[in-house]
Amino acid sequence: MCSRYRLLDAADIQPRDVYPSQLAPVQTRDGVRDMRWGFAGRTGKGLLINARAETAADKPTFSTALQQTRCVIAASAFYEWNAQKRAFLFENAAEDTPLYLAGLYTQDTDGQERFVILTCEANDTVSPVHPRMPCLLPNVEYCHAWLHTDALAKDLLTMPVQVQLKCTNPEKSDL
Repeated sequence: MCSRYRLLDAADIQPRDVYPSQLAPVQTRDGVRDMRWGFAGRTGKGLLINARAETAADKPTFSTALQQTRCVIAASAFYEWNAQKRAFLFENAAEDTPLYLAGLYTQDTDGQERFVILTCEANDTVSPVHPRMPCLLPNVEYCHAWLHTDALAKDLLTMPVQVQLKCTNPEKSDL
């Protein structure tokens, strides 16, 4: 489960962490725009911030978005917490290379666009910390396919994570 990620460092501006319910830039078929992180819960309470890639097509909350409104969230890192609630930061092992998180978006009844991050089974780097992780698209070509090729969307979600990650345990003062 991904419940915080770090935005890319743009124009030498200090990177910032993004939390559920905050606005963040999201890439769609039509370009980049700010959206709020989290779909409204079915009862109107709480936020759904992640969707399981394995079941998104079968869930009414996510199935239409999977077919029609996929997105990519560019990040420099994402966080996962272990059972002892200790945070670990995961970055691309290739220096200065972004991570591309697969996502879905929708528009609320109030007109607000909202996104969720798709999650998959954790790879060997993340699994000692947490059993789930964001679905990572390995490069811009895969991002383009994810956004524009409907027939490939489900296949992209079932492929093994092809991004090598490095893990750090940030100091509590960083959180």
